[in-house]
This record gives sequence, C-alpha cells and structure tokens, in this order.
Amino acid sequence: MFSKKGLDVALFYFAGHGTNTSNGSFLVSQDGEENDEGLPMVELISKASASPAREKVIILDCCHAGAIDQLFSSYNTLSLGTGVSILAACRDTEGSEERNRHGLFTSTVCDALNGGAADVVGNVSVASTYAYLDEVLDVWEQRPVLKANVEKLVTLRRAEPAVSDDKLRKLPNYFPSENFEFRLDPSFEPDASPNHPEHEAIFGDLQRFRGARLLVPIGTEHMYYAAMERRSCKLTPLGKFYWRKAKKGLL
Repeated sequence: MFSKKGLDVALFYFAGHGTNTSNGSFLVSQDGEENDEGLPMVELISKASASPAREKVIILDCCHAGAIDQLFSSYNTLSLGTGVSILAACRDTEGSEERNRHGLFTSTVCDALNGGAADVVGNVSVASTYAYLDEVLDVWEQRPVLKANVEKLVTLRRAEPAVSDDKLRKLPNYFPSENFEFRLDPSFEPDASPNHPEHEAIFGDLQRFRGARLLVPIGTEHMYYAAMERRSCKLTPLGKFYWRKAKKGLL
C-alpha cells in the first residue's frame, strides 16, 4: 500500500472492525486474534507518511477509528507526513453505526463523492467531504474525525457541476464589474408577455447562478419577483470569486 511512485493520489480504504488494546489500536483483519489483531494504526500512518505519492488519503470505517488521531500524542516520534489526510468514521471511544446493513459512514462518503460535497464546478476534496460528513452525521451518535497535513487540496472526484464552465465564463458578460448590479424587468420572466427569448435565456443562466449561490436578488428573496418588480441582482462573494476566475481566463 502507498508504495507506487508517480501517483497523484493514493487511497487506503478500510471497512471492518477496529479495536483499542493495551498494545495499541488496530484495524482487525479476518484472521486477527488476541495479541495479533491485524494492522496497527501506527504502522498505517508511518507507511502513508513515507509514500512517494503526492497525496495520500486514508478512509477508515470501523469502530474506534478516531484512535488514529490520538496516536500522535502517544508516540513522540510519530508525525503525519505532508500530503496525508485521514477521514475516520468516529471518535476513538465510539462505534461505527450501520444503516440498512451498510456502514453509515461509508454510505455518506459515497453520497459526498457523488456530488453531495461538490463545489460549484463539481470538485470534491477531503475537506468538503468532511464538511458534508460533519453535517449529515450530526443527528447520529458518532462524530467523524479529520486529520490532515496538506499544502493544497486535491480533487478526489469530479461530480456533476452545479454550473458548467461555459456558463461561468459568461459572468463578466452579464456583470461588467464584480460589484455591478444587473437590472431586471418583466421581459426576463418566461411567463410574462410579450415573450423575449433572448432575455429569457439570460434569465435561465441567472437562475442557475442563483441556485449555485453565485448571485442574489436585491430587495426580494426570489428572482421571479425581482424581474416582475424591476429590481436587480448582484454577485455574492462566491460569485465574485468565479467572476474573477472567468475574467482571468482560468475557467
């Protein structure tokens, strides 16, 4: 594990049993027995830290998975190598719940990778996955743990984007400056008469931006009323970020 050179991202995923013993914390293997439970978590960290892969991601779905975070205070010589991220299903004193005969944590990680933790352009990172886990598992009696030593977040998966790059590139066309307020009127609303196909197409883009939290209507909660009442919309801080990326040709 973690041994191949030239890898961008190396993944270690484990779903099974975990245990804390007087000899340390272990990922319990199928042939594990007393005093030889399986893979010591401290060995897993050491191998990941020594890996030549640029990024190393450890995902543990087992009881006491959070014990891996406690090892750094127990072993003075143990450190987390650069590029290593650990997502653990629960704290060291907790169990890992199951739902419909599947690990709750693993199911939630899959949901995160399938778009639940994606940003506007569909990128899913370790940090966004943890944020999603933290929110979804808030109603359960287990708290996920994140331990990381990274210089830059890498994309674990590219999910379906909320807004495509070609749409994002239009932001500077609609907003000449990042603080520009785009004036609306009833001609943008498809249900209003007479029809104005060009304005309706623009309004479709603006609605998509609104859904991705890139802009907000001014003086009302809904874009429909902003159009019908001849109000304006403006970019949010997130929208301004993507506006600057589009302006610089980075999309």
